[in-house]
Amino acid sequence: MTFSSTTSDIRVTVVSPGLTKTELTHSGGNDEQQGAVRSALDAVGIDASAIARAIGYAIAQPDDVNVNEVIVQGTAQR
Repeated sequence: MTFSSTTSDIRVTVVSPGLTKTELTHSGGNDEQQGAVRSALDAVGIDASAIARAIGYAIAQPDDVNVNEVIVQGTAQR
């Protein structure tokens, strides 16, 4: 087995957000669908700032650290 010691400045992180409160739910679909989505968001959705903080965490790591995957969900989500 041969290992090469190449280095790269590129780091990749997959961010998988759970149900997130966003203004995008205020358009599209009919009023009934929008109401159902907003009810679900109010019940278990997390603020978009939580996703932003998770991304900030991944970016803030030292150059020799790569956060491969971040899954962010509210505690009320299953």
